[in-house]
Amino acid sequence: MKFAILGSGSSANSYFFKGVHGSFLIDCGFSLSQWETRMSEIDESPDSVQYILLTHVHSDHTKGLTKVSCKYELPVYVEAGVPGLSLYERREFRLKKDFVVNGVRFYPFPTYHDAVNSAGFHFDLDGVRFTIITDTGILNETMFRAALKSDILLLETNYCEEKLPVCRYPEFLKQRIGGTYGHLSNQTSFRFLRDLKKHPDCRLSQVYLCHLSDESNSEETVTDCFASLADEKLKITVCPKNKLIKGVSCYD
Repeated sequence: MKFAILGSGSSANSYFFKGVHGSFLIDCGFSLSQWETRMSEIDESPDSVQYILLTHVHSDHTKGLTKVSCKYELPVYVEAGVPGLSLYERREFRLKKDFVVNGVRFYPFPTYHDAVNSAGFHFDLDGVRFTIITDTGILNETMFRAALKSDILLLETNYCEEKLPVCRYPEFLKQRIGGTYGHLSNQTSFRFLRDLKKHPDCRLSQVYLCHLSDESNSEETVTDCFASLADEKLKITVCPKNKLIKGVSCYD
C-alpha cells in the first residue's frame, strides 16, 4: 500500500492511493500536464489509476478532472446531488451510505462547505484505515468517529485565527473562510486532534495537516500550533502549500 498527497492548498488538491485492488485518486485539482508530472514524480504511471472520487466541485479540486477522466477513460464517483460535470463516465454515491469500488469500501460523510453535497471519506486500504477531512467549516461527531477508527488522518488546517483578519484577502472572503461553510482553522483542528488523542480507542499513528491557505497561514505557524501533540506514537506532518508528499514509510 502507498499513497501520496500530490499537492494541497488554496490552488490545487489531489490525493493518490494504491493498494492490492488497484489505484485511485481523490480529487484532481491540477491541470492534466501538472497531474501527469506529479504522477511521474512518485514513479506511478497515469495509466495505473482506475477511478477518481470527488469531494466537491470547487475548481481547486476539479481543474484537471474532465481532461484526466477523458484521456485515461476513468470513471468519476460523485455525490448523487452534484450537478453538471463533463466526465468520461459519471458514477454516483450518496452521503452516509457505504459503497464499494474494486474491493475498497468507502464511507462518504457530509462536510460543511459552500459547495453542493460536499463530502469527506473514510476507507480501508489493505488493512490501513484512512479518513480525509478538508473543506469544512465545522467538525462534528460523525467526523470524530471516523477519525477515531483511522490509522491515518488527512486533516485541514486552512487558516490561522490570528492571521485571517489581517491578511490581504478582501473582507467577504475572510467571512467565507471563517464561516460555518468555509474552512477549518489551525486552532479548531488542534482541539479536534487533541480530543482524538485523549480517547482510549484512538488508533491514529499518522496525521497529515493539509490545505493551507496562501495568505492566512504558513507551514511554520501550523507546526508551532501542533508541536505539543506529536510524540513517538503519533507522527504529524505539515503539508507545505502545493508540495508533493510521498507516501507513508511505515506502511510501505
